[in-house]
Amino acid sequence: LPRQEALGEPVDAAFRLVDGRLDFDDAAAIEQDPVLLMRLFWAASAMGADLHPDAIAAVGQNIRRVDDDFRSDPRAVRVFFSILLDSAAPQLVLRLMTEAGLLGQFIPEFGEIVARTQFNMYHRYTVDEHTLNLIGVLRDIENGDLEADHPVATRVIHDIKNRRALHLAALLHDTGKGKGDQCVEGAMQARSACTRLGLPKAETELVAWLVRSHLLMSDTAQRRDIGDPQTVIEFAREVGTLERLNLLTILTVIDIRAVGPGIWNGWKGQLLRDLYVATRSVLESDASSEEASDIREILRAQADEARSAFRQKLDRVDSKFADRWTGELDDAYWLSFSDADRLRHAAFVRAAKDRGDIVAAAARIDKRRAATEIMMTAPDRPRLFADIVSVLAELGANVVGAQVSTTTSGQAFDVFYVQDTSGQPYGADRERARDALAERVRRAAAGSKTRTLTKPARRLTQRAAAFTVIPSVSIDASAAETATLIEASGRDRPGLLADLSQALADSGLELQSARIDGYGERATDVFYVLKDGRKLTDDEEIEAIREKLLAVLAQEEARVEA
Repeated sequence: LPRQEALGEPVDAAFRLVDGRLDFDDAAAIEQDPVLLMRLFWAASAMGADLHPDAIAAVGQNIRRVDDDFRSDPRAVRVFFSILLDSAAPQLVLRLMTEAGLLGQFIPEFGEIVARTQFNMYHRYTVDEHTLNLIGVLRDIENGDLEADHPVATRVIHDIKNRRALHLAALLHDTGKGKGDQCVEGAMQARSACTRLGLPKAETELVAWLVRSHLLMSDTAQRRDIGDPQTVIEFAREVGTLERLNLLTILTVIDIRAVGPGIWNGWKGQLLRDLYVATRSVLESDASSEEASDIREILRAQADEARSAFRQKLDRVDSKFADRWTGELDDAYWLSFSDADRLRHAAFVRAAKDRGDIVAAAARIDKRRAATEIMMTAPDRPRLFADIVSVLAELGANVVGAQVSTTTSGQAFDVFYVQDTSGQPYGADRERARDALAERVRRAAAGSKTRTLTKPARRLTQRAAAFTVIPSVSIDASAAETATLIEASGRDRPGLLADLSQALADSGLELQSARIDGYGERATDVFYVLKDGRKLTDDEEIEAIREKLLAVLAQEEARVEA
């Protein structure tokens, strides 16, 4: 444990140092006062002292004394919260308590996830180890050690009013795993634990809400179009207050970061920041989150304000282009990108116009998003998106996000964010590779028939092949304001997005935007689509599209099983 100061006298007379390690002064005293079991770990934490093997043995021999009376004893609860909230390294103390059997006995809800494995390739740790790592990340953010990666979480963590609730939600967030719907079951477990620990009802309900909603922000940011007003409306309504938004943002960040090495990246960070900023703006306004019409008006006003401010900047350079560019793009564009993004996009389109290029593409490294940004402008046409993502798949560029815009004059302006197979920006240190990628995208957008690269079938590792991935497709016309949302999930493989996009194009669908995410062996691709400029309404047509996408997803699973 982190040494706070030179070891001197024990901070509690019930303990003594033996060869520099902390032990009970009289283990027999535990029988009269079982709370000594909890005080042992608090003293070790306060002193930065290792535990003597005899002390660990004494904990095990007396673990049966941690009964219902012990769990609700105010003294034991106070010591536990002192460990959780005040320790210099709470994850290390809690790990010692877990290994000694005390934490799982004191909080049975946590005890049920100790050593529980997660049979997938996304999670690297058992549930309890993931949780303890998460507690460590939380303390790092509180200490300001991760500000470069998590500027929003670092800024708001000292503004929250419910620090204890946040720590308890972090400790209990996965206690529903293995019981059905992990969020619903986890909320029940959290409510039971908090009631036993004597928390006020309001704080208990806050912890339960955080546990029930701990996947909400990551799912919304990574699987929904934040530029769509309906996305922000639903998320703001569910969150309700700025305090809950701040708490959920921190919990989401530490949960993703603690999954395993390489899971967190700049792309996910930027998506979360964009959702946070959009939602905070709504919650700080005068509109009630219960009034969707009010929120839509706020978002429209924000889009108009962004247009107006941007037009003023462009007027100094080219007033004619400024009027056309700001007038032809819909609200979703102005809500999806930052001012720096818009300036870069406008410069790219204007340069192409000045050169007389009807079709143009360019690639650059976006350090903020940890991805390579590809900008493309061309006359809109059927299969445009499918042709481009097919080329990207051929070149080994994994699409992590795409925003499709079509101007009122019929010109497509699409932005793709791509990474290589290691999760780094494509061509990060190879400018020629990025230039070649942009040229292939340009030719695909122009409709050139390029040679299709034949890739050998990917050989799955034994580990990956051990998992059964059940394909699923959901189609929801109410999840977005102007488009139908399609979510397709199945076994990840090279070219999956391209094959799904081709299936959508074969169905005559137009794409508005896409979100792409992976969870180990499983990929989840989300598309916002239209048919003849409108949402899908025909049930037979919707079912036919679902079957077509399921057939694409099932191909890889059938090959694996064979």
